[in-house]
Amino acid sequence: MSRGSLIYAPVYGTGLGHSYRTAAILEALSSRGHRVVASSWGEGLRYLRFRGIPCVEVPELDVVWGGEGKMRFKDTLRNMSSTFARFVNQVEVEEALIARLSPRAVLADSRAAPLVAAKRRGLGAALVINQARLMAPRALGALRPALEVPFAQALGFLWSLADLIVVPDLPPPYTIAQEQLSAIPHIRGKLRFVGLPVEDCRGAEPEWLPPRRPFALFTISGPEETRRPMVMKSLGAARLLARRGWSALISTADVGGRGLREVDDGVYLCGWCGCIDRYMASADVLVARAGHTTIGKAIYYGRPSVLLPIPFHGEQESNALRAQEMGVARAILRPDLVSEEELADEVEEAAAMDRGRLERISAIARSMDLARLGADAVEEIL
Repeated sequence: MSRGSLIYAPVYGTGLGHSYRTAAILEALSSRGHRVVASSWGEGLRYLRFRGIPCVEVPELDVVWGGEGKMRFKDTLRNMSSTFARFVNQVEVEEALIARLSPRAVLADSRAAPLVAAKRRGLGAALVINQARLMAPRALGALRPALEVPFAQALGFLWSLADLIVVPDLPPPYTIAQEQLSAIPHIRGKLRFVGLPVEDCRGAEPEWLPPRRPFALFTISGPEETRRPMVMKSLGAARLLARRGWSALISTADVGGRGLREVDDGVYLCGWCGCIDRYMASADVLVARAGHTTIGKAIYYGRPSVLLPIPFHGEQESNALRAQEMGVARAILRPDLVSEEELADEVEEAAAMDRGRLERISAIARSMDLARLGADAVEEIL
């Protein structure tokens, strides 16, 4: 291992989960004397820069989103030819960046093009990933395997270019991304489970305290197109809960957005809550999308959750169902079809869940340090 090495970290830029967990590993590597440079786009780019990590903007490569907040899976498949062209362009961009930066190793979060570029230049590469394949939505029924398997094989080959794979998840049998990871045999021998990407805020007082209990935290992250309709529904559900004696805070996960303000009696809204983990740690129920990082935080803090996967987003549907199977959450696979009153009722149902199993899994999560274990894994390839 070489101390003081430069590590280049290309990060998938849609949503905050990828940049959040990679930032934790990069900060741990920096504390050990290594230098780090990241690349991303969109929300990931803004968040990494917000954390003070040098970050270069690169071309976006993403699925197709609808204005109504749904993932358009069929349109994503139809656009595969243009997606492949953008992928080839990304490989060229990454090769040029690697040539300019001269890193010792590459740490890619959910991006295949940098792995190809790293291998073409003879560099060691680690991959951070929890979703190892493109998941088709449940609504496709029997068609799902026919659509998923070819892409799983192609992605499996690309992911296998990594020398090791850092999995920000709990080891079996408590793996949130169990369905996504088990389907790719090419990578099984390279997996390093490093725990969940959480900064421990248990016991720390948040900047704001809810005026009454119980307290529901709504945090609606993800692509901007998917946030707007769910924020409005969450606001309606929060107002209903407030009439039932709750306090509610809604975070729209807008990096650098407006701070906390009261919008109704017992109902609060913030664009960007600087201490969102502290609110999570103190909430009685968490209401959120079914992103891997968000579910991990709920488990870590031992908080029951109501999960609202982005409609027709196969990965989030899988995450939500797995969390429900583990007994730590309630899943609503079509939140776009649920009324504000039904959502409020689900929050109260979650508040009544048995906490024993959740606390046992939470204890396992708290025993693992993602930043330290992830940095250890990256140093294996230096």
